Amino acid sequence: PPTVPYHVTLTSGEELVVSNPADFPESENVAVTSEPTVTATIIAPQQYLGAVMKLCMERRGIQTNIETMTAPSAVGSSESRVKLSYILPLAEIVTDFYDRLKQLSSGLDYEDAGYTDSKVIKLNILLNG
Repeated sequence: PPTVPYHVTLTSGEELVVSNPADFPESENVAVTSEPTVTATIIAPQQYLGAVMKLCMERRGIQTNIETMTAPSAVGSSESRVKLSYILPLAEIVTDFYDRLKQLSSGLDYEDAGYTDSKVIKLNILLNG
């Protein structure tokens, strides 16, 4: 699976960039972990608002703005759309986020939002067998 670079500050003050989960230091040696985030703008039909918001929340998104947009349609009525803005962890959107979102919306525009402190730990799973 794709991975993203995490910035890790050790308790010794040393700073690392970790892109492979196997290289992540043990939790007791980590002072702060930061992950890359993006600012995403999503435009979707009003009827898909709940589904888009649910998808973004499942991906640890933080909603920063929502606005209603009304565009005239070909038959003279108007179609209501919403424009949502979210801050999302890059690791949450590099897999199937876009594929799921394009079923619900008119697209996704995003830009780098820097790094945000996050609660990430290394979890070792040992199997007996």
